[in-house]
Amino acid sequence: RDPRGKTAARHSVVREGTKAIMDTAQDYLLNLNREHYAFVGVPVKAVWNELRLAMFKQRMKAKGKPYTILSYADAANPQVVAQLPRKCGILGCTDKMAQIVLQSARISGRQIPDDISVVGIDNEVLVCEAQSPGITSVEIDLHRAGYKLGELLGRLMDDPMASPQTVTYGPSYINYRGSSRILQHPTAKIQSDL
Repeated sequence: RDPRGKTAARHSVVREGTKAIMDTAQDYLLNLNREHYAFVGVPVKAVWNELRLAMFKQRMKAKGKPYTILSYADAANPQVVAQLPRKCGILGCTDKMAQIVLQSARISGRQIPDDISVVGIDNEVLVCEAQSPGITSVEIDLHRAGYKLGELLGRLMDDPMASPQTVTYGPSYINYRGSSRILQHPTAKIQSDL
C-alpha cells in the first residue's frame, strides 16, 4: 500500500529471457553441424529448466534433428554417454550439467570436441575453466538485469502506483572454449578449396 491507501494490481518484474538464451545456445550448437543432439537438465523441478527443455525439444523437432534427453543420472554415467552417437552436440541446462556430461564423456573415452561437443549456460568461470577442455558457455546478462531492477525500483520509489512493467534480460555473449571448438583438418580444407 502506498501512503494514499491504494494498492497496485500487480508488481513489476525482471525476468530471464529464456527464449533469447536458448536461441543463442541452440544456434551455436546447430552451427556445429553435429549428427545428433542431446540436452541435460537439472535433477530438480525448476520452471526455468522445464522451459529450456521444452524449447530444446521444439527447436530440434522443427529442424528435424535427432536428439536425446539425458537425465542427471544418465549424464553422470560414462557408459550411457559412451552410447550416444558420434558427432553429438550436447547442451547442458547449466554449466554444472555440462561439466557432468563432459566428465562422463572423457571417462568413456569419447574425444572432446570431435566426438562430443558440449555447451553450457551461465558462463560460471570456476566451473567452465576448471575443465579440460574448458566448457563453451552462454553468458547471461545479469548486469543488465541488475540495472533494470534498479530502474524499476527507482521508478517505484518516485511513484508507488506506477504502472507495472515486465523487463527481460537475455544473453550477452558466448564464451568459446575447447569443449566445442572443432578445427577442420588442414588437408580437408585444402581439398575442399581445390
